[in-house]
Amino acid sequence: MKGFLSVIIVWVASYIAFNIMMSSSVYYIMYCVMRPDLITYYMLDISLIGVLGIIFLIPVLMKTFHRTEKAFAVSQVIVIVCYAVILLFHSSLPILFIFSGIGAMFATASMPFAAVTMSEMTDLESTGYIAGAIGQETPAVIMGITCARFLAPIICAVIVVLALLKYPVTQQKRKGIREMYEKAEEGILKIK
Repeated sequence: MKGFLSVIIVWVASYIAFNIMMSSSVYYIMYCVMRPDLITYYMLDISLIGVLGIIFLIPVLMKTFHRTEKAFAVSQVIVIVCYAVILLFHSSLPILFIFSGIGAMFATASMPFAAVTMSEMTDLESTGYIAGAIGQETPAVIMGITCARFLAPIICAVIVVLALLKYPVTQQKRKGIREMYEKAEEGILKIK
């Protein structure tokens, strides 16, 4: 159970970090860098390079380190270094774009690693699972696979729905956010 808990923590922390990174990027460029005209380019930088990380980086990391957790850990260390460099030299746009791109490439590549660590911890052998025994699996194996595939996502979706019932964004807050975006767009149009 201890190993499974650490995998859950890794998985949740990875997804939270990735989503915070992506969702805060617009605000960072707009309010910290004060260059709303660069939002499109910055988002393209971290998104496109992130996808390239999944396509090209995962095979290289797996071939180099041979184990998911080692490849995952190395990718996270590189993310830490990249974002630390940005924190130290935050006034430099070239450093921001270059190290954000590299960090995003490794952070995005981490998402499949998080999923793989979860699948590696799925203990179907305890139910009698035999790899490749299609049509010969025991009812316990079929039930275990079915629960992992459908019941776990149902439970998570119920948790999400319950959390959304307490969602703190009201219509008034949405209106304020919309007005903020409209003002930002006006500012971008004035800059151009």
